[in-house]
Formats: sequence, C-alpha cells, structure tokens
Amino acid sequence: MSEALGGLAPGEEHTVLVIDDESDSRVLMSQHLQEFGCRVITAASAAEGIRIARRERPSLITLDLMMPDMTGWDTLKLLKEDADLRNIPVVVVSIVASEGRSRLLGAVDLLTKPVEREDLLRVVWRNLVRTGGGRVLVIEDDGDTRELLTQLLESAGLEVETADNGIEGLHKVETTTPDAVLLDLMMPVMDGMTFLEKLRENPYHTGLPVIVLTAKELSRGEREFLADKASTVIPKGDRVEKRLHDALGAILPIDTETDA
Repeated sequence: MSEALGGLAPGEEHTVLVIDDESDSRVLMSQHLQEFGCRVITAASAAEGIRIARRERPSLITLDLMMPDMTGWDTLKLLKEDADLRNIPVVVVSIVASEGRSRLLGAVDLLTKPVEREDLLRVVWRNLVRTGGGRVLVIEDDGDTRELLTQLLESAGLEVETADNGIEGLHKVETTTPDAVLLDLMMPVMDGMTFLEKLRENPYHTGLPVIVLTAKELSRGEREFLADKASTVIPKGDRVEKRLHDALGAILPIDTETDA
C-alpha cells in the first residue's frame, strides 16, 4: 500500500468520475481521491454519469449499484457496450457489492460501503498507477491446457503467469498482482472451489475478477457458490476461445474482435 498512499507521480493527473446518488458518499470519495492527487468529477445519477463519461473520458469510474433512476447493473452494461467507454476501468462501490458477483463482469474491482480510505486508494493504485497492466494468472493443472491458454492470451497482448494448483495460485496472486484469474476447478493439492473460498477471505482480493473454465458438471450448490465468488463460468468445449476472449474483453482493454 505504500505506493497508493504516496499518491500519483508529480505532473501526472488522472480524472476519476464518481457516480453515486448519495451526496455524503460523493463528498467522502472526492476527498479521498483528491488527497491521492486525482481530479474528481461527480454525478448524482447514472444518466448524468454516462453523459459526463462520454464528454470527459475519465481514467476511472466508481459506480454505486443502488440508484433510483437506473441501477448500477444497467449502467455497467451500458458503459461496457459503448465502444468509446468500454475500456475505462469501472469500480463498483455499494453496500451490496458482494452479492451477485457474476453480474459484475466488466467491473475491475468492487468495494463495500462504507468505503475505507486505504481500500479505495489500493484500487486506484492498481488501476491507474501500477505499470504492467493486462496481467492474467492461469491456474490449471493440465500442462497442455496451460500452454494453449498462455498462447491465446499472449496473442491478445496480455502478460501471463501460471500455476498448476490452488495453493500455488494463491501465492502467485500475492506476488504477481494479476488483473484477472482464469481458474480450473478440478485440480490436485487445492481445487478451484477452495481457492476461491480462500481468495475471497482476503479483503484485498474481494474484487479480483475470476473467470472459471471447467469441464465439470456443476451441481445447483456449486452454481450458486460460483455466482457469488466468480465473475463468470465458461464450460470447456466448443467456442471456449471466443467466450473467453469476450469475457476478458469486458474486463481488460483488449481487442474484442476475434474469429476464435
């Protein structure tokens, strides 16, 4: 956190758009972000936020989920469907941020209200200050599949780290700070479900996007667990490359036009 608490580099300015219908939340978020060295613009509604985003093209957007005119879910969908706005990182900030995580594909992080200053600055640092963005961690025990995924991701211009079980994956999350994780469920040593449980116990990784790739037939309980803990689930098989490319394109600034 020392990088975050130190603020932005001299002469470097990033604009952050805060979309929240609660005035107290807008004021608090603005104070924290300005202390960090950001230029802050606020919007009291989703519609106003989208208009401002199109005009200002901010470096980062924070988005409340519970707003009267348009829900954060719908706002996130509109932002990610707009070719001019889809590559702007969106951080969801809400009292219900941890609910329905599978609906948050396209958000790069999430914070639960009331927002702690250090948590907010950590998110800003990860998305605006840290260099070497576009890093994906692949956790997969099958060597051929790891190699195939690595080639696919690198061809999309992404940096790739790999792990062959959940324990190694947890270590790599801490040491390589990935922007997204691709996770197999059936692995030795520590399986994907246990990995997700351990990952989400750490507040610093609450919002890390996790895309599950699996050939497993999921039970109802497993589907409910993954809806809460993972960003999306992609079955291994036909069109997996296209679906994976689309899922990553909702999170990371990659070319989403592909014939895969």
